[in-house]
Amino acid sequence: MAPLTIAEITEENLDAAVALKLAPGQERFVAPVVASIAQAYVTPTAWPRVVLDGDDVVGFIMGNFDPGNELEAFRAGIWRLNVAGTAQGRGVGRFAIEALEVEARRRGVARITVLWEEGEGGPDGFYRRLGFEPTGEVLFGEILAAKDVPPEPDPAATRRDPVSRVVVQDAVLAHPVTVTRIETRRISIEPNVAAGLHVHNGPVVGSIERGSAIYQVEGGEPRVLRAGDVFYEPQGARVSRFDGGRDGVTFLGHFPVTAEDEPTIEFPEA
Repeated sequence: MAPLTIAEITEENLDAAVALKLAPGQERFVAPVVASIAQAYVTPTAWPRVVLDGDDVVGFIMGNFDPGNELEAFRAGIWRLNVAGTAQGRGVGRFAIEALEVEARRRGVARITVLWEEGEGGPDGFYRRLGFEPTGEVLFGEILAAKDVPPEPDPAATRRDPVSRVVVQDAVLAHPVTVTRIETRRISIEPNVAAGLHVHNGPVVGSIERGSAIYQVEGGEPRVLRAGDVFYEPQGARVSRFDGGRDGVTFLGHFPVTAEDEPTIEFPEA
């Protein structure tokens, strides 16, 4: 499927537009394209357009922009929407309505309307999903619904920076030292294996790569670390638990050390 585009009716796409066929049973809910084009020919305020998938006509929409109409329901909105049966379920109808909303914003229109006939297989659910709400009024035996035209998207609000930086941990060292190197180790603990009470001679920061672990500094509350979580073991702290979870755990431990030291771990008996 090529990117959808919206286009005016031309000599090149007219025949394909007229030949557009709905899904079986939908003909009772919307006039054929040929009738809409004929109506647009004698209605200067009409806005007929085709939806193209590459060069193929897959949809047709006719809006109307008549701000001076005595009926508010007919000042701006959708008159017809036809989507080829073979193209339904691919976002063609939504695209067509979004294109009409773009035109409405260009004209300074803040609210659009649509009429639909109730019945099994009708467009009630489709229009409601797109934000059209019945006004409670019935015109010519059809439900009148309206929708506020959404504002133009703010590019600054939707733009994503190619690089993001998020602070996930800010550990304050209890015993600041002059660090000359940082040794990083990848450590794995088998499922349900307890590392035991231990103490490091320097601070340790790390992050879980795979699996999970139960982590607890003596006197504190245990917490579960999962993939992506970070942890900090202060220098000299008695870490009572760093136990492999149900699937074991693999993590990176970063050990900042001075020029004279090597990272060590001790296992006190109690």
